[in-house]
Amino acid sequence: MANLEREYKFGLPNNWTHFTLTNYDMVRGHIVNIQMFDMVSDDYDTEGGILTNGGHSFRRRVENDKPVFTLKVLRDDNGQGKRERTEYEVDDDCSLDEAVTQIYQKCIAAGDKKGQQLIAYAASPIVDATHIFASKLRKFRTRAFTRYEYLIDFCDVTLAIAVDAGIKILREGELDEETTRIRKIDLEYKDGNVETFEKYVQAFEFCTGLRRITEASVTDLNYDL
Repeated sequence: MANLEREYKFGLPNNWTHFTLTNYDMVRGHIVNIQMFDMVSDDYDTEGGILTNGGHSFRRRVENDKPVFTLKVLRDDNGQGKRERTEYEVDDDCSLDEAVTQIYQKCIAAGDKKGQQLIAYAASPIVDATHIFASKLRKFRTRAFTRYEYLIDFCDVTLAIAVDAGIKILREGELDEETTRIRKIDLEYKDGNVETFEKYVQAFEFCTGLRRITEASVTDLNYDL
């Protein structure tokens, strides 16, 4: 099964922690649950960055010791920070080639031509008839971070606010290896009225003064207030 992800991303100021969210009534008064996740994510792309540059992604993430492979296929980027992406997951500690093969099969079952095309860019078939692939993806980034996720019920919508803080390593092990920080907030639609979700995002931006991340290929911002 494929899942449609709807979310907005915001930069996390240097003087913010996840507790800062509780300063705002629109968060504090509507919290259903809070969870903490320790995550390590290996992000993969082609040599030319086809996935990342197009707002797509392929990753192997370990969430509290559980590995999950995920392909995210961008469906909508309105230039205002909204991302709608179809997610395909393999929650198995298999090889990269096996994960790519299983995700390709999921794209076929869903009739997702765009997803199939991305896999075709990212992998070469070993045997065409069986759709078994040898991945051409390479790991270009590792991210290690802690996520605090607030589940929010607001009027007729349920959403999650995820606060991520950690580090990312680009070109790990190479001479030009680079380590930078991860600091971002995601607002993700879960259930209910989509229009209410959009209004909540606008109100959140107005009340907090946070900067919205508008480019689909950018995952986080660092800045001082």
